[in-house]
Amino acid sequence: MNLLIKIVLIAVLALLLEMFMPWWSIAVAAFAVELAMGKPKGKAFVAGFAGIFILWMANAIIIDMQNEHILAGKVAKVLPMGGSVVVLVLVTAVIGGLVGGLAAATGRELKRAFVK
Repeated sequence: MNLLIKIVLIAVLALLLEMFMPWWSIAVAAFAVELAMGKPKGKAFVAGFAGIFILWMANAIIIDMQNEHILAGKVAKVLPMGGSVVVLVLVTAVIGGLVGGLAAATGRELKRAFVK
C-alpha cells in the first residue's frame, strides 16, 4: 500500500510541478516524495519509475490524441523507430521513468545516509 501511495504522490506532484517548471521537475518530485516518505530498504526506484512512467505515458497519449496522431507520426518517422507511434510513446515513458526512478533512489540514499 505504501508503494502505491508513493507512486500516486510522485505522479500528482510531478504533474503539478510540470505546469510551472521545466520537464526535469519530475526528478524534484520523485526525490522529494522519496526523501519524505521513503524507507531505508524500500522500493524507491520502482516507485519513482512507475509514477513518472504512468504520468508521461498518459500525457503522451493525450497529446497524441489531441492532434490526431500527426505530430507523433512525423517524429516517429524521423527517429529510428520504424514510424511506430506506440514505440515512440513507450520510449518517451521509459525515459521519464528512468529519470524518476533514479531521482527517487537518490532521495532514498540521501535519507539513508543521514537517518540511521
